[in-house]
Amino acid sequence: MMSWKEVPAPARKVDYRYKFLRLLDTPPRQRIGYGPEGSYWEPELPVRAGDVVKIYMRRTAAETGHVCSVNDVSAWGERVLEVEWPCPHCLHPHHVMIPESWIVEGKTVFVEPVTD
Repeated sequence: MMSWKEVPAPARKVDYRYKFLRLLDTPPRQRIGYGPEGSYWEPELPVRAGDVVKIYMRRTAAETGHVCSVNDVSAWGERVLEVEWPCPHCLHPHHVMIPESWIVEGKTVFVEPVTD
């Protein structure tokens, strides 16, 4: 099992990509998929508080329509984070959206692997 240590957030938001976050809250409910609902849609993922995810992309709320089925991410603010969550069941990384505001709200913290 990998160990993680908390680190400060990068000074520039452009440097968030490929950094790790520990979720301190459960992500908003969402279905992830690439087609019309009912075809090629994955069920809701069992992402929980305490899981470590990798930031894949910083997006505007308007850019998320093709990626997730959260009805109104604009309520989350102008920016959202698309994160990769490593599924312990299928060993495949799934993409999940979280509000970028969670960083300042303390609902997520930056972490890095502990290397000996």
